[in-house]
Parts: sequence; structure tokens; C-alpha cells
Amino acid sequence: ELPGEYFAGWRSESLQRGSRNFNAVVYYPAKTEGAQTAINDTAGQFPVFAFGHGFLMQNSFYTSIYKHLASHGFIVIAPQFPDTQHGELADDLLFCINFIKNAGRDSTSIFYGLVNEDKTGLSGHSMGGGSSLLAASRDSTISVVAPLAAAETNPSAIARMNQIKGIVYLIT
Repeated sequence: ELPGEYFAGWRSESLQRGSRNFNAVVYYPAKTEGAQTAINDTAGQFPVFAFGHGFLMQNSFYTSIYKHLASHGFIVIAPQFPDTQHGELADDLLFCINFIKNAGRDSTSIFYGLVNEDKTGLSGHSMGGGSSLLAASRDSTISVVAPLAAAETNPSAIARMNQIKGIVYLIT
């Protein structure tokens, strides 16, 4: 598919949620392509999207997806999960969404005033896809969840899907 109207900028973040430490990459609509480039601040606010990687995968394997979404006006955050505890991964994805929302309220952040908190989404591949379903079931503010070949999780994503308030697109 054709790229969108924006360039893709990206940056790395080190995050801590309780005793969990992990790195994440953030891709965003930018004025020019590249690392640490200026965000496009002329287009209004952007939706936030968190993406969870698959089992034994690296978040860097999905770079083309992040760049594509950023080019279409999404802020995408993708954690590198520290383990395979599905419930924790779901909470990591929600933490990432809230990290970007909080950055949108922080006057020292490049995202200040540029985050549309009413439009949030989740996705992921395999284990990350199943975890995105769990995350959506835990947060009624998630607008859409669109996992790629979602794996069944422990706790069960299938059993919790009826608790998801947003739109669900299962991509297989």
C-alpha cells in the first residue's frame, strides 16, 4: 500500500512499569524522515496505537508497519517485551498507550498537544496480538483492536473478547 502524507520519525524510550523495565520504539508523523526528527505539528492531534511483537520476535521486525502507520498520521509505540507473561504484556501495551497520552500533556515533550486521547488502538502479532485483545478487554477507552494472527493467551483472550468495548478486527 502507498505511504501516507507524512514522513515517519522515530525515537527510543526506556520505560518502567512497576518492577518491569523495557524499551520501546515510537514512530510518529514527522516533518522529515529519520530518528529524533521533529514531529509534524501543523496537522492537529494524532491517534495513538500500541503494537505487541510475536513470540521470540523483536519489535524491530515490524518496522515497516510502524513507518506505514506513522505516514498515515498515527503515533505508534512498540514495546520490546521483557518476557512472555501474557497478562503482563497486556498491561505493558496499556502502559505504552498511557505513556504517549501523558506525553501529550507534558509541555516538555515533542508530543505536547498533539495526542488525540479519544482515538486509541492496539495490535500485535501472534503472542502480541493475543495480548492486545487482553489489553482491550481491560480498558474500555480503546477504540479499536486489530491483531495479526492472534495467539490464544493465558489468561484466555477468547474468553475475554466479550468484554472489549471497541471495534475488533481479527486479521488472520
